[in-house]
Amino acid sequence: PLSYIRQLLQPALECLRRELSLRSKLGSRERDLGVRERDLSLMLEMSSAQSATGDADEFDLILKTAIERMYCALVALWVPDKNIGISLTRSGNPMSPESLLRAQQHLMAWMQLQQRTIVVNHISKVASDVAAPYKILACPVRHPSERVMGVLALFNPASAHDFDSHQTRVAELLAKKVTVIIQAQYDAGTGLMTRHSFERQAKTLLAAASESATHCILYL
Repeated sequence: PLSYIRQLLQPALECLRRELSLRSKLGSRERDLGVRERDLSLMLEMSSAQSATGDADEFDLILKTAIERMYCALVALWVPDKNIGISLTRSGNPMSPESLLRAQQHLMAWMQLQQRTIVVNHISKVASDVAAPYKILACPVRHPSERVMGVLALFNPASAHDFDSHQTRVAELLAKKVTVIIQAQYDAGTGLMTRHSFERQAKTLLAAASESATHCILYL
């Protein structure tokens, strides 16, 4: 009878179920370890690149990493307190200043309200100035006191794949890297640039300046 055959097979089926379940868990952990290994190699690669180029282009390096590793169409970094506002597109065509300013205002307000990473993969079909036709991954850039002082934002068109958990994790790592760079470049007490950062920026400006360019320094 079928019931008798089922009774005989039940222990073997239970062993098979447990083995398949264990293999599935092991495979999931191997994939997770692989993802974490890639994240670690990314951070090590960025650190070695920073050591090779000095620390003059750290923010540019972060934007390029986001474009190349996460295949986004546009990445922008805003830290209003430090007068930092830069962007990079995969196509090389810059986003209009008006659009960037509008995105900055909305995302900064959004980030200070939510105090967390925000992922928008579902785009509103209602056209408005606020609802831009982009998928957005926005991560807070935090002050050492944990307050939100900026935002690192990645944009993709509606036809692109959704932002996933791996991209979110990498973006959060890049946002933390921005915090580390700002801590190294700015004095914690005054909020002004450190002497080393100021001298480096001055040298960069003077090296790139034309003969007719002028600069002023106010020393107090």
